[in-house]
Order: sequence, then C-alpha cells, then structure tokens
Amino acid sequence: MKVLITESKRDMLFRTEFKNLFNELTPTRAGYTDNIKYLYFNEVYGNDGVVGLVYRPTTRQLVIYPDYFMSLRMFVSTEEEFNEMIKRCYEDLTDKHVLFVNNIDDYN
Repeated sequence: MKVLITESKRDMLFRTEFKNLFNELTPTRAGYTDNIKYLYFNEVYGNDGVVGLVYRPTTRQLVIYPDYFMSLRMFVSTEEEFNEMIKRCYEDLTDKHVLFVNNIDDYN
C-alpha cells in the first residue's frame, strides 16, 4: 500500500520531526573558532557523544551528522534535498544564516 502526502504536509512533518530531534540536542562551544556543537547527551559515554550538528560561525557552515537524523530520510528523496531541508529548519530555529552545508559522510 502506498501512502501519498502533499508537499506542504511533508514539509510540516519534516519540520516537526527535525524540531523534536533538535530539542534533544545540547549546544556546546568547542575549539578556537567557537564552533557550536549540538550533542545528544542521552548517548554520552565518557567524553564521547553523538553529535547531531556542528555550526561554524566564521564560515557559516553547517555540518550534518546524518545518523542522528535517520528518521528524516523518509521525507526526502535525495541527499541534496535532505541537506537543504535541514539547513532551512536550522535557520528557522536558530536565526543563524547558513551559507554551506556538508554531510559528515563527505569527509570520509
């Protein structure tokens, strides 16, 4: 059975799910460039934690750790759309402007 949803409903579901996931993250500052890391503290063991996002204010870059946002994949069809939707939601929630978006998979 196929379930069809309108684009506006899909966007609303994506934004709602992103907001729920983002609310579980705790922002911390790290490094000499004052990067903002968003950590999921329910998964912290020792000094390691699951990172959801990193925002670099000097370059306005948003780095996405896609494993944390796996539940959002069902709402998008491409990696570019996934990154763009997260960028828009992040900007809406934080009022921080993002110029570049990278997926942590890009660094492997």
